Amino acid sequence: MGLRSWIVSRLGRDVLAEAEERAARTALAEATASSVVDPDEHLWRSLTRDPRRDLPEITHDRAIEVCFHLYRENPLGSRITELNRDFVVGDGITWSARHPGVEEIVREFWTDEVNDLDRRLGDFALELGLYGELIPEVFVGEISGVVQLGMIDPSQVRAVIPAEMRTASGDRRPNPLVPDRIRIRGRGLGVGGKELRVIRSRDGRLEGDVFYFRVNGVSSSTRGWPDLLRIADWLDAYDQFLWEVLERASLMRTFIWDVTLAGMDQAKIDEWVRRYGTPPRSGSIRAHNDKVQWQAVSPSLGSHETAKDAEVLLEHLAAGAGYPKHWLSSAEDVNRATAAEMGLPTLRRLATRQRYFLACVHRMIRFVLERAVEAGRLRVDADGKLPAHDEDGRETSERHRPWELVELHAPELSPKDVASAGQTLRSVVEALVIAEEAGWIGREPIRQVLASLLALLGIDYDPSVAPARAGQEEGGEEMPPEVAAAFEAALRAVG
Repeated sequence: MGLRSWIVSRLGRDVLAEAEERAARTALAEATASSVVDPDEHLWRSLTRDPRRDLPEITHDRAIEVCFHLYRENPLGSRITELNRDFVVGDGITWSARHPGVEEIVREFWTDEVNDLDRRLGDFALELGLYGELIPEVFVGEISGVVQLGMIDPSQVRAVIPAEMRTASGDRRPNPLVPDRIRIRGRGLGVGGKELRVIRSRDGRLEGDVFYFRVNGVSSSTRGWPDLLRIADWLDAYDQFLWEVLERASLMRTFIWDVTLAGMDQAKIDEWVRRYGTPPRSGSIRAHNDKVQWQAVSPSLGSHETAKDAEVLLEHLAAGAGYPKHWLSSAEDVNRATAAEMGLPTLRRLATRQRYFLACVHRMIRFVLERAVEAGRLRVDADGKLPAHDEDGRETSERHRPWELVELHAPELSPKDVASAGQTLRSVVEALVIAEEAGWIGREPIRQVLASLLALLGIDYDPSVAPARAGQEEGGEEMPPEVAAAFEAALRAVG
């Protein structure tokens, strides 16, 4: 079944279900309301959702189903969806904690047989882009405070209800920036669906039943939408185009034998076909007189500019998905230099998604640590803080909240070009030496330039720290120790 046929059938079921639900609501309203109809009923607007920025419920549900179908059935849709996951999570997200008690709690949550975040974070990152929403449910042990995760499918969500907050004028108004409850679809006509509290800060601590994370929505909308939504029709069109190219290629390889029988009437032609109508086998002998002409005929379907049309469609899809075309398969007219430049905007976008995803994971860790504190498994002071520990495990004077002692580490989105950075460093250093000898630049700007260049090689050097002078040598001042160490590391990096 093609995507359009599938959408039509799906839409038919959704429209029927919506009509039944609307009829049920109408019948209920007529049974309980008075016979007088509100004269301004047409001016009614939902307080929980801005219809100008949120998709209608039935459209949102269909968008999720269509994008999931494209991910499952369309090769390019699957590729685009998994690229997000592969760059955000990469080889895996790791963590570190600067307190042994915090480390124990986080490790227990991370490696729990249900949570298994080393494996599931890839699924979470993929589904966040696939559905535009990620809704992990939490199950908390009543005594131990141990947290295990579940998952709610976004297709089961009827609405996300924002919290009502008091304005400066004193009235209360829904704030779409603060999701408060999620209304889950019930059975049958949707009557009787339950509401779950979104985990958010209440009186300084996270409380609720489910986390709610979303992407691609705007500030005034209450829900997110899938990454593939913008290009869903184009993905289907590209898929259909390739199928048509395949069908045409198959037809181009077909042929028939056209036999001309000169001077024969229809009866003689039928007799000839009966006796000699079987096509000759390969390597066989065929003999005939000058009144019989054999000719193999194949169709001419005019398949012009097919490759160019495919490239145009792929370019449009790549631009809509936010990826360079050569990331999706095509490497035409692309070399190493242009590929590096074309990938920069995509890496910026992926870095934004990675930062948001890490913030989502960190929020879950905060919830876990707060439950551990409530259960008495983690002792904090009166301010709810713990002492930080250094790399050697010694307690320091710094005190932080438990979740502030946890740091997440994600893989870099692009490898450093060490050779190029090394060549640049060598050239710039030579220029700086000439500039300093000529009196054009001082030591402080030189240290700032060196810090920027060394950062490209992954080497930390703080230009604000004044170097300690180690004495004088013939021909000038000795190189500061930290600068010398940085240069040695740089030289090792570039071989």
